Amino acid sequence: MLTLQSSPGIDAVKLGYLVAAFIAFAAAAWSIWRSATLDLSVARTWLLMSLAFWAVLAMSFAVSRAEGTPIGDWARDAVTYALFASVPIFALDAAWSAPRRAIITLLVIVGVLGALSWATHWIQLRHIADLPLSRLLFPSPQVPVALYLFAMAAAIQKGRGGGRWALLAGLVLGCFLVTGTRSSLLFLAGPLAMMAVAGRERLRSSVTWLAAHGSVAVAIVLAFQAALWLPSVAVPPLSTSTPSPVPGGGTTAPPNIIGERIGTIGSLASNPLGDPSLRERIAQYQAAFDLVRRSPLVGMGPGHQIEWTDVSNIRRSAFTADTPLVYLVKFGLVGLIPLGLFLWAYVDLLRRLLGGVGRTASALVLVGYGGLALIGLPLGFPMEDKGTSFALMLILALCFGDLRAASERHRVHRDSLKPGSAVAPRDPAALVAPVSRG
Repeated sequence: MLTLQSSPGIDAVKLGYLVAAFIAFAAAAWSIWRSATLDLSVARTWLLMSLAFWAVLAMSFAVSRAEGTPIGDWARDAVTYALFASVPIFALDAAWSAPRRAIITLLVIVGVLGALSWATHWIQLRHIADLPLSRLLFPSPQVPVALYLFAMAAAIQKGRGGGRWALLAGLVLGCFLVTGTRSSLLFLAGPLAMMAVAGRERLRSSVTWLAAHGSVAVAIVLAFQAALWLPSVAVPPLSTSTPSPVPGGGTTAPPNIIGERIGTIGSLASNPLGDPSLRERIAQYQAAFDLVRRSPLVGMGPGHQIEWTDVSNIRRSAFTADTPLVYLVKFGLVGLIPLGLFLWAYVDLLRRLLGGVGRTASALVLVGYGGLALIGLPLGFPMEDKGTSFALMLILALCFGDLRAASERHRVHRDSLKPGSAVAPRDPAALVAPVSRG
């Protein structure tokens, strides 16, 4: 994520990163192939999904060349899906080779830095304040969202001991709210979905931590807005003019950009077509739909430019757009094969966790992340964001690790029941204790 934010194009640093990533992918695949303890049955569907994505990517190269797309444009766009295809390999290798605490630590570090980077990037972009840094890491919302959901899941699971996790979740949510990003309010759907699965016995603590983390997020927004009013910090948002005098001396305070953007939700509901952001999304939907109609079966291939006219009547073009139709633009109906395998693998993993392991934090994150992805689907296709692959690597590594731990506990318990086993307890009632604690 540090490398990806270095420049918008492909440079020597990114090429070096791609080489290193390929070596890491090959090493992880070799480690999985040679492992004597790894149970591939827990990820068989994920591996099929990975192979299907690689096959579709290979097909898309021929499609892109037929459409006249430059090879460099195809590669820049296709690498996002190549990264996604490699997710199960990296996640499996991490689950069998890295301690759970190390994976969680990495999630916390990258998630916090990603949230701060998102905040600084959009605060600058929307001229809310003048900050010394424009970003820290690649400003993707996906890894911070994964951390937010894990923190809330850990708080819900721990009950009274979940205070620090609720505080962390509030910090992440606050970083999104200070930018005036209205879609960040959808984050609350994740904890609500997890609460529904967590069970009635955790309902009271779930409501407590939901309210607590929301209070932390609101406090961060209020503190930031108050800081904008200080003469040493405040800048006139969306304007470079000098603040005008007001009666009684002093100058006008900066407009409440955050409150104004959040406050437009009501007008958006009553008059959707009056919102500039929504009108531009509609234009992107129409442009993508026109391309899908041109080549519904195999799409136009990655790297194909999607062109639309924005609200300022300026012609725009990009590889991606804020619509899920962008996936069909690139891969057509054939692309639904690996996508269907992905959904199958996701649901199967969730079933295995809830049925065989229990309502662990990892299982709750899987519920929340899936629910949030479905709700946010009309706003764009998640796989277009490289951060989605990084987030899923960490989430799946934790999920596969839970399945591995449960399998090992089951094996130890089974071996202890064998006559003459060295681990067989003298008291038959003692057999229940390790399983109950697990």
